[in-house]
Amino acid sequence: MKPNQIATLVLRLLGIYCLIQVIPTLSTVTTTVSFAQTYPVDGREHMLSNVAIIMVAILPLACRLALGILLLVRSQTWGERIMPKGLSEENITAISFEQAQALAFAVAGILIFSDALTSLFRSIYNLINWFEIQKNHPELQSDYTWRTGLTAFGALAQAVLGLALFFCSHGFVNFWRSLRNYGTPKLPGN
Repeated sequence: MKPNQIATLVLRLLGIYCLIQVIPTLSTVTTTVSFAQTYPVDGREHMLSNVAIIMVAILPLACRLALGILLLVRSQTWGERIMPKGLSEENITAISFEQAQALAFAVAGILIFSDALTSLFRSIYNLINWFEIQKNHPELQSDYTWRTGLTAFGALAQAVLGLALFFCSHGFVNFWRSLRNYGTPKLPGN
């Protein structure tokens, strides 16, 4: 197999993984929707709160589903982006160590991003509430609100790291190589 074919295969497997991860999320969504329907709505604020709760439950499901479908549909183009075709690649059956590293960083990025999707939208919702409390009700600041805010930032950072590892895998390989070469002493006369 050529390197871009291996990358395409791995991306398709990751797409299937993301689609399989949708299944456990379905139970969370059904539970949240049933809870929101039984929650009494006695004003516009409560109705908006129910809509926000439902959206926070549905968005991770929809994003994982979209990510899985995107990985399946776009796997060939993204595989060629991760492992660009070389000029002398007609009969190559092995991939280089750098190509394997780039593929490993891309796979790690997808897995990290997929894992972050479960808490990403809840964290964004918590961040919005945290900023609102900080701005409008500074007297309500507590350790709990700070913990909630920092946890939300952590989930957002996890999602950004996953996307960066996937889309910039060659940059991470180059950075990794520079770290490895940085501490290597040079021989005298070279």
